[in-house]
Amino acid sequence: MKNYISKLFAIALLLTLAPLSISTANGWSDDDDNNHHHHHPSPPPPLEGGNKYEYKIGDRGPGGGFIFFVDQYDQYRGFTYLEAAPTDIAPVVWCDKTTTSIPAVAGLAATAVGKGQANTTAMLGVCTSGAANAADSYLTATKSDWFLPSAGELMLLYTNLIQTGVGGFAYANYLDVGGFPYADYWSSSEFDSSLAWFQIFFNGYQYYSTSKGNALPVRAVRAF
Repeated sequence: MKNYISKLFAIALLLTLAPLSISTANGWSDDDDNNHHHHHPSPPPPLEGGNKYEYKIGDRGPGGGFIFFVDQYDQYRGFTYLEAAPTDIAPVVWCDKTTTSIPAVAGLAATAVGKGQANTTAMLGVCTSGAANAADSYLTATKSDWFLPSAGELMLLYTNLIQTGVGGFAYANYLDVGGFPYADYWSSSEFDSSLAWFQIFFNGYQYYSTSKGNALPVRAVRAF
């Protein structure tokens, strides 16, 4: 009898110390494993909560335009918001130097979010007229610090404003008799000495297969 009780105690102790299952140890339940439904971690919440932000996407910004990006995870130094200008700039060439490479705005790094202002400054050092010049000269009643967005910034603009019908983009469904089926807005990101990236606001595609000498519309943006 004493041996029998000892065996039961040993089994109970073993069950107490053993993990419930391999699946549980890895972060999902046995039911989840059987149904092939594995849980994935959610992104972290904003560092200081939603009340930290004065503006949200779609709001009118201090420049009279439309907020299209809020840096909720403090990824970018120097700004928290990106604001699109309230109106389009009529089609212009990318740069009057149509076959001159601008190394500072070329390559993958120059397509990133946060690069538009630096790209514009570099373009102004080479181009005497064109998309960067037009964006830099753009003014509203309250702000004058507008620039030509990078390819990544244009994609955010498309995703957060165009797809929600906000922003009053005059050329977003513009039929271009020059051969471009829909509105192709210039970015400040160069592909090579004669080509630059542009964003189609009708469908969200981005391309580089157009000459810098083609006239496309511009939507200036600002960061703050």
